[in-house]
Formats: sequence, C-alpha cells, structure tokens
Amino acid sequence: MKKRHILHLYNRIGFGITPKELSRLSRKSRKNIVKELFQNSKNVSEISVDTSFLNSIDPKDLRDEKFRRKVNKKVEKKLLTFQIYGLNIS
Repeated sequence: MKKRHILHLYNRIGFGITPKELSRLSRKSRKNIVKELFQNSKNVSEISVDTSFLNSIDPKDLRDEKFRRKVNKKVEKKLLTFQIYGLNIS
C-alpha cells in the first residue's frame, strides 16, 4: 500500500504513525493493514487526565484576562499528556 494512503487511513481513524511504522506497513497489503488495525484495537488501555480543577471555575471568572491565561496554561499542560501518547486532540 502506498505511504500516502496509509497516512490518510491513520489520520482518518485518529492515530498518528511513526516513520518506522509507516515504512513497515508500506510493504503490506491494504487488507492486511486494516486487519492488523482491528486486531490491535482489541488491546486498548484507558488514558485518563485529571481535569477536576475545571469544576471549581466559575465561567464569569474567565472574563478576567489574567485568570483566563492561567487556566489556559493548565489546560495546555493537560493536552500535552495526550500528545505524549500520540493522540491528536484539538
């Protein structure tokens, strides 16, 4: 399967892919790549991020620019957790 098609497939299903994995998969057929994806999806582990700090925020407080920046920094740090796992979230 062509690398650009593999990249498209992985982007559509929400996964990232390393260059090494892309190279390995490019030697396989489309059928085998999809089969492997389904087999691998049986082994999942939950990723959780503590966002309880958001519960105490009153939306009215977000009008304050300084406070909003502080909250945004915390949220950005939490999103980095997902990027470490290779998940693309926006």
